Amino acid sequence: MYEKIKKKIIIILLFSIIFFSSCASRRFYDNRIRADAVRDNIAELEETQCETAFTNSEIGNKIERSQELTNDIKTELESGKGDLTEFEKILQRIRERNKSETTESESDS
Repeated sequence: MYEKIKKKIIIILLFSIIFFSSCASRRFYDNRIRADAVRDNIAELEETQCETAFTNSEIGNKIERSQELTNDIKTELESGKGDLTEFEKILQRIRERNKSETTESESDS
């Protein structure tokens, strides 16, 4: 009687070992597929990161250039302020001359 039970136990153990080993092999296979997908995604991320770094450096260069241009414009505007004050003085002199001429012509008439 014990021999029949031992045989059944051995058969059940062998069956469960075979069953679980087949399930485990499927899991490992699935992990390999997922690992390949992760590798592909990492490669895509590396390419994107390189492109982003290149784009960032281009943007940085453009920002520096625009700051230089802004400084150039500021200096030109500041130098133009002096010109404006000079033009205002010239206009003031012309107006004064015109006033004096009109007052002289009125007094002559």
